[in-house]
Amino acid sequence: MLVTHEQLPETWAVVYDAPCYLVSSLGRMHSSLRLGKMLRPTVTSKGFAVVTIVDPADPSRHSVELVHRIVAEAFLGRVRGKIVRHRNGNKLDNRAVNLELISVQK
Repeated sequence: MLVTHEQLPETWAVVYDAPCYLVSSLGRMHSSLRLGKMLRPTVTSKGFAVVTIVDPADPSRHSVELVHRIVAEAFLGRVRGKIVRHRNGNKLDNRAVNLELISVQK
């Protein structure tokens, strides 16, 4: 049975190290800094979705973060030192069910 994007339940979690942001299990992001608006990711030259995270204490400080790594951190566990792989190969499908953590072999 094929499960569509619309059939999956959406849950929200606070973004690690950025409590003014929420990320959903469907790969959407929400900012309380922008009057509760959804963030619109941009796409890198390598085909990954990224968002800009602003430091609320100093708005001049910001970082560009990969959406799939934010989703994985929120729903799969710590990603530091691991590869986050898209199971279906679609780099823009950032649903938690489509992501998996892979340990880096040394």
